Amino acid sequence: MACTPGGDAFVVGWVAHDPALTAWLECADGRRLPLASAFRFTRQDLVDSHHPALVRTRAVDAAFMMAVPGVADGARLRLVLSDGGARTWWVSDAVAHPLPPHPVAAFKAMMERFSPRGRLVERFTKVDSALLAPLRAQQCAAWSQLPVDVHDLGVPVAAPQVSIIVPLYRRMDFVEPQLLKFSRDPWLRAHAEIIYVVDDPTLVEPMLLEAAAWFDLYQVPFRWVWGHANRGFSGANNLGVSVARADRLLFLNSDVFPTEPGWLAPMLEVLAQRPDLGLVAPLLLHTDGTVQHAGMTFRWAHDLGVWTNIHPNQGLDPALCVPPGVREHPTVTGACVLLRRGDLAAVGGWDTGYLIGDFEDSDLCLRLRARGLGCACLNDVRLTHLERQSFSSLGDDGFRHAVVILNAVRQQQRWGEAIAEQVKGASV
Repeated sequence: MACTPGGDAFVVGWVAHDPALTAWLECADGRRLPLASAFRFTRQDLVDSHHPALVRTRAVDAAFMMAVPGVADGARLRLVLSDGGARTWWVSDAVAHPLPPHPVAAFKAMMERFSPRGRLVERFTKVDSALLAPLRAQQCAAWSQLPVDVHDLGVPVAAPQVSIIVPLYRRMDFVEPQLLKFSRDPWLRAHAEIIYVVDDPTLVEPMLLEAAAWFDLYQVPFRWVWGHANRGFSGANNLGVSVARADRLLFLNSDVFPTEPGWLAPMLEVLAQRPDLGLVAPLLLHTDGTVQHAGMTFRWAHDLGVWTNIHPNQGLDPALCVPPGVREHPTVTGACVLLRRGDLAAVGGWDTGYLIGDFEDSDLCLRLRARGLGCACLNDVRLTHLERQSFSSLGDDGFRHAVVILNAVRQQQRWGEAIAEQVKGASV
């Protein structure tokens, strides 16, 4: 049993008993928590054991996980069985030890406990999400107390039409080729401000060493900021907004590169001419010229039991599947997206409740849609996207897969009905 700083416990165990008996967890304060509400599953090691109780019950759903509120470090929980009458058995007990306070570290610790891979959605819905949400909220609340370092290179554009905000996490080797592209775009140099948000403490010193040299070489003024914490994709974007000066905001991944100058002005024109749109994204291509992003939609993942985001036509030749002009979609990627500052503020900014970074873009689209604003791609503007370069450095495939499912569960808890209605409407 492990508990969070806020006093919520992650409880794991197993119990096998006659179906006529009832099992519960009992807290030191007398609260009884029935195991009927726990996430129950079958562990093969228990099935293969020769424990008499497990032989009788065949160990089916003997294992359990629970999120238990109101359990402090050092508190004790008891596992109790009862026949519903006078007889009650104290089976076992456990003392709570601290769970890591950082949400990512806490999630990694919880994922060390086995559960069936095909039932992660059920587990995360019942257990992990309930424990991680308060940790993430506490973490985000602490950011307001941290200093923000702002470094300006060169003389900025006096009155920018657009602020380009680029979060940096794990790697910064894309900054120089991105600045090279910017240096060859006269419109961008005259009308845009560029803001790099360092979201990784290991990148601060390299930025201090390299930023001035990049400016000297490319003569593109830019600002970089460090908020003294890893805030994740949404938190980094929101920090960038806090130091941006323009009323139009372009959020850009560091691994997205223009293919030619003059790409940003047409996106601004669409946003100006279409007050019904909340976001405008370009067509993003893989390095081989095939489609990476031409709008996104939602798909029900039958193997997982959750709504996921998909990129239709990904990997295809855009000449075969991407019509020219402005095309609306259920959602668009956050890798390169333009919107109005006022619209972003009206929905509360980028949502920081997702772990590390995934599904924030579709969540933003859904919040804007709830206010009557659509999402579109301007397919005449094309950029190259190397795709998920920072996310791929987060660890083993199993943990990355778990993060994706955890965030999908959060999106479904918030927007499941709206997504289902949207998909149903699109199929009519």
